Amino acid sequence: MFFTPSKDTLEKLAFINKLQDVSEKEGFKLWHCGSWAITAMMGEFFKDLNDVDVVVITEVNKKKLSQIVESFGLRFVAQHPWGPVEYTNGSFEVEFDSAEDKRNSFYKAIFDENNYGYINGIKIYIADPKKILQSRHDMIKAGYKQLDYTQKLIIKTVEEFIEKRS
Repeated sequence: MFFTPSKDTLEKLAFINKLQDVSEKEGFKLWHCGSWAITAMMGEFFKDLNDVDVVVITEVNKKKLSQIVESFGLRFVAQHPWGPVEYTNGSFEVEFDSAEDKRNSFYKAIFDENNYGYINGIKIYIADPKKILQSRHDMIKAGYKQLDYTQKLIIKTVEEFIEKRS
């Protein structure tokens, strides 16, 4: 598969790299659970990416991450009923939650430092791939996503990623 990402997507990747660096200096990792995780599993872009979805392990880290994204100029948008908080800078969103929050699909998920991939040389830690797969199926079942070519590709990618690590 060959896809050339837009300048905006590459700028988001640079933002993610900075965000990860600051988070790790604060003592915690960002665990990607959306399209950036899928892209890292593939090792290459398959589409332009619009937002950033991550999980942190503790509520304390969630509060720290809120402060970090605010220091980067993003502003709070919403606290979703299913757990995550959302921030934006006007051109893209960052949504995150903690694995301690019982409302979200990554509650008590497995975070294995061997689950990672690289995008343009940047290491991306991947949240529990089984939970990512279940989340995709749930979104399709709820009608939030259509079972189109892209979703089939995503499901196949996650299944292969899980199989390689079994």
